[in-house]
Amino acid sequence: MKLLKSVPLLWTTIVLLAIACGALLVQNRNQATSIRQFAKDKVKVEKKLVVLDSLIKQNNQNLYKVLDAAIDAKMEAADAKEKLKNQLKK
Repeated sequence: MKLLKSVPLLWTTIVLLAIACGALLVQNRNQATSIRQFAKDKVKVEKKLVVLDSLIKQNNQNLYKVLDAAIDAKMEAADAKEKLKNQLKK
């Protein structure tokens, strides 16, 4: 008689465990999808960072070129000023 009374409880427990397992499987699938999306986004960001790093290096090289040209122009202007002073003294 005790066995018959415990059978519905056993089935109820099995059904509740099955529902809980199903919910955990759905949650696990959703988390896996989120992780895959995060990994894809991370790869995209890393690629963009590589491009950005390259652009920064190129920009720095261009800045050094401009700086060198400005220094050369300043030196040429100083030379021209000195020549003009010398000509005016004569």
